Amino acid sequence: MRRVVTTFLKFGQATGHPHPHLQVGINNYADLLQAMGHSSQKVLARLNAIAQPYSAIKPSP
Repeated sequence: MRRVVTTFLKFGQATGHPHPHLQVGINNYADLLQAMGHSSQKVLARLNAIAQPYSAIKPSP
């Protein structure tokens, strides 16, 4: 699931448009981490760590 989110973020970086299934991927990964017993804080920390390198995605004009 982490790979899916990373791939969707890379898509957004390459195209300048968010992947249409990015939010679903993030939600699924967060649900998986919580099911594995991670706290909400740890889930957010992991999601932020994944998204941080791609946070400079700018939409195309």
